[in-house]
Amino acid sequence: MTQLVVTGPNRLEWREPRSARIEADTDVIIRPTAVSRCDVDIPVIAGGLQIPIEIGHEFVGQVIEVGDAVRSFRPGQRVASAFAISCGACRACARGAHHSCHTVEKPAYFGFGAYGHDWGGVVTDRVRLPFADAMLTPLPDNVSDVAAASAGDNLADAYRAIVPHLHQIPEGRVVVVGGGSPSIGLYSVAWAKWAGASVIDYWDNDPRRLALAERLGGSAKARAHPDPGRHYDIAMHASGRAEGLLATLRALDFGAKLTSSYVGSPQVTLPYMEVFTTGVQMTFGDQNTRANLPAVLQALAGGFDPTAIIAEVADWVDAADAFLSPAAKLVIRRDGIGGKTAGG
Repeated sequence: MTQLVVTGPNRLEWREPRSARIEADTDVIIRPTAVSRCDVDIPVIAGGLQIPIEIGHEFVGQVIEVGDAVRSFRPGQRVASAFAISCGACRACARGAHHSCHTVEKPAYFGFGAYGHDWGGVVTDRVRLPFADAMLTPLPDNVSDVAAASAGDNLADAYRAIVPHLHQIPEGRVVVVGGGSPSIGLYSVAWAKWAGASVIDYWDNDPRRLALAERLGGSAKARAHPDPGRHYDIAMHASGRAEGLLATLRALDFGAKLTSSYVGSPQVTLPYMEVFTTGVQMTFGDQNTRANLPAVLQALAGGFDPTAIIAEVADWVDAADAFLSPAAKLVIRRDGIGGKTAGG
């Protein structure tokens, strides 16, 4: 067995993994079959966290062992998981706030080393997953491993920023400010098209992402951030720049919804009275993936197709090199055929 590990800035190696075995009767052991590189994996690999780091947290796989108390899953079943560990039973989980789970020490993430309290990475042969009945969601038969690989994080992150708000504001006007979280921005465009937005403007200065946003149904705007004015009802800010966030705020209509998903620390001084008087509702921070995962998988089963955003699909054995690829979105899969797909 092997485990992909970040051993230095932009250096990954295959190493012997930790023992993955049933430790509690609510555990399962999963064999990952497809792993997607999250947008935040790129700065982590570049040296953003204490090493070594067993990398990888966006994945789908096959159940190979189950604990005695697991009721909803069986060996051989295909499953998707959220990347954050949650018990499903505490007060926070009961209200859908799985990232605030009171049972586990936070942050509790796969793939973030000591920062995530050492739950291990998923680019390996065996993953121990606790609280299986609460954390896992069955993968629909008609959904491929590659299409669903990012459902446990980036794909669900974009979903929460766009789709629920379009249910509240039918045919709402959507703005996506891309760049810092490249795949989340592009997934947001795809979700906006799927959910019936009347306007989908994508602002970025990367020609490849702009071209892909057009193919996904957006209107590409070749600039880093939007013009001021009351143009939009719903916003996904994924630029990673303070000026991008402020420009996005100033492009929103009264009562608009703004989600900022970029994981970083841009220093921002918010124009408090502008926000106050327009009533913009802002959401920052981690999303509660587990709460949205069933809806994301249902959409995939119903025809929502995110694969155009996947710029590269690589063989599992090539993961150490592939994780350094400049592609906007990478998926590695077992027993697959590597190579380029549509996207950039």
